[in-house]
Amino acid sequence: MKYQLDSNEKLLLAKLIYQEVQKCVNDGKIERIKIDKDLVNSLLQILVYHYSEILKYIDLDGISFEEIDIRSRDLSGTNAVIDPQLVFGKSLQLSNLSGLDLRGKNFKGVMVRGADLSNTGATININEVYEKDITYANLTGCNIIRTNEKENKSDETDCEKAKKYIMSLFN
Repeated sequence: MKYQLDSNEKLLLAKLIYQEVQKCVNDGKIERIKIDKDLVNSLLQILVYHYSEILKYIDLDGISFEEIDIRSRDLSGTNAVIDPQLVFGKSLQLSNLSGLDLRGKNFKGVMVRGADLSNTGATININEVYEKDITYANLTGCNIIRTNEKENKSDETDCEKAKKYIMSLFN
């Protein structure tokens, strides 16, 4: 079911989910709760921003984090599937994604400064992340590579190469 909710309704429903999950946690009756994916998608930014501590109790499998701002948020312990290319601003800055499966994800142009990406299995090319900045990032358990920039971009443009080739034909 698709939900057409205004911002007040979204806030109300996100708070209700938070309260109900907290009750279950307090009663010791908690396992990952399956909530309608369309409803979770409708409320995801509010849940991430205001109630991120309960996300580990909600089944996030199949939930899209496209254009969701996860900066400074703790998603460790969840089953979230994050594509660094699709999150808001391509920024993981100060987020905690420890333990999530980030194998095979593309970090080109992604801000990872201060992010906890420990035990994610991510392969991170330092020369490709945003501003080559991994300051304060926890990359324990990640595969860190640093490709030679000359491998990635030639000193000569294709036009310059073509000019040299043409000139060599006439010498």
